[in-house]
Amino acid sequence: MKVTHRIENKVCILSPTGNIALDGVVLLRESIQFLLDDESLKGVILDFGQVNLVDSSGWGLILSIMKILEGRHARMAICNLGSKLQQNLDHIQLDKIIEIFETLEEALHSFKG
Repeated sequence: MKVTHRIENKVCILSPTGNIALDGVVLLRESIQFLLDDESLKGVILDFGQVNLVDSSGWGLILSIMKILEGRHARMAICNLGSKLQQNLDHIQLDKIIEIFETLEEALHSFKG
């Protein structure tokens, strides 16, 4: 797995590629750790357009990131979920607590204001 990021209007856009499972979870945690220390960020968007699989430890990490951000009054959103990942998220009912957007543009727009 590979993770790229960029900051746009105080929102960090993380774009993982591959699977967020096993070693991928460790890589994502390492990739985001320094960003979580930046209290000027309004939030994080996870762009899953190139993600094939998220295992239970991956979803656990995502929930941990969300909890840290909420403690700082920041937000997290996910965009570009494929149908398989959307079904997975629906099945474990995380769609009820994680903001989901079809596109990156929609997710970015939600942080304006």
